[in-house]
Amino acid sequence: MLLPETSLIGRIIDIEGCRLIATLLPAKEGFLSFLTLDEETLPIGQLGTLVEICDRAGHLLAEVVRSSEETLERHLLPEQGVPHKRRISSRERRLELIGLAEINAEGRLESGVSRFPLLNATVHLISSERLATLLVREQVGMLEIGRLSARPTLPARLNSSALFGRHLAILGQSGAGKSWTLSSLLQRVVTTLPHSHIVLLDLHGEYGWRTTPDAPYQGIFPAQTARHLDARELEIPYWLLTYSELVDLFIERSDAMRRCKLRFYAMRYLACAAKPINI
Repeated sequence: MLLPETSLIGRIIDIEGCRLIATLLPAKEGFLSFLTLDEETLPIGQLGTLVEICDRAGHLLAEVVRSSEETLERHLLPEQGVPHKRRISSRERRLELIGLAEINAEGRLESGVSRFPLLNATVHLISSERLATLLVREQVGMLEIGRLSARPTLPARLNSSALFGRHLAILGQSGAGKSWTLSSLLQRVVTTLPHSHIVLLDLHGEYGWRTTPDAPYQGIFPAQTARHLDARELEIPYWLLTYSELVDLFIERSDAMRRCKLRFYAMRYLACAAKPINI
């Protein structure tokens, strides 16, 4: 697929591993910071923005991870009547790109990069309309969690099967919004996938609470979509606990004498598990 010349902003000049370096094409008035494409004003070289790299072998979707500018000096050969070489300086603006996915002949994204572009491959801005076409997925089971920061008009969606089909961690420092992110994600799951089954262990009362002991239970989910169970109301039979769990439950680890006594009781328990243990 040929891309319009109006979206061209630079060319690839250096390739090292997964690191691609592009130099921006200068204009008459210098380097442009914005470009109007399909009646849409798009930034050039902004961190986090997506670009499309094109050569004869295919297309690649890449992300801008670094932007820099260098001053280059060149020496010109001496002219007739001028004994010394002339030195001129020019500016060069570069972008460091990371390849994200390949764009196949049908205009769909294929995860991973199996073939990197060649030198002098063209770098193009992507309009929101084309980017939406590239990012489109099956609507069934897709979770819309917000908007793309670089393109606020485009929704950000996650595949629920891929998201919950493996381990997931939400990491961040205190106050970064981990609890809010999890609440928003679970609320979206309940709304989009009403037949899903979720078990939430709330150790600190962040996702459900009572304003007073007699007040009705409140939480992040509507009352008709979730059931609340207070852990203090649970009764667990002792024979479900292991010896280590009994030790942690009844004694301090520094108390050697009580540890010996508990070991004695634990041995009685193992010998006659059906009888209760009185400690």
